[in-house]
Amino acid sequence: MEQTLAPALRKTVSQLKKAKHFVATAYIVDLQAEAKVLLLKHKKLNTWLPPGGHIDEGELPDDCVIREVQEETGLKIKLLSDAFDVSDNQTETLHTPLIMQLEDIDSEHQHIDIIYLASVVEGEINQNAHREHAGIKWFSELELKQGDLWNNVREDAFVAIDKARELKERGLF
Repeated sequence: MEQTLAPALRKTVSQLKKAKHFVATAYIVDLQAEAKVLLLKHKKLNTWLPPGGHIDEGELPDDCVIREVQEETGLKIKLLSDAFDVSDNQTETLHTPLIMQLEDIDSEHQHIDIIYLASVVEGEINQNAHREHAGIKWFSELELKQGDLWNNVREDAFVAIDKARELKERGLF
């Protein structure tokens, strides 16, 4: 049946068959002197990525990304968004993601990536915090433009910087 479908439909059917894993990621922005974004050099993929990882069963995405960032970098972060807090006794307002993406990881699975904007609350970068990474680096806007990065990482980093500037102007950063 799949062979009789149009190419675009075949891709859609193929994607539906892939396992989907929820992950949470953070673009950590520093606006102090010049705008910078923290990225990690992933050993297996040999590229720079924002910190994050798989959401554990029963874990909230907000909690996951805070945990993953601390495990991978040694930093404690604060998630930033302009969502209104309407929490009460029965509900909790979660942070609004900056971006959500469906990422093809391999032929068998995809990641549904819940991407947040964050700033550092405390801590020092621990270059050896995580075995999957070969380094941690703050990227300036110029380095993001010129660096050997995946296009989606570069574009997402600029979206994060722009949103951080907007939130700072509104007193929310």
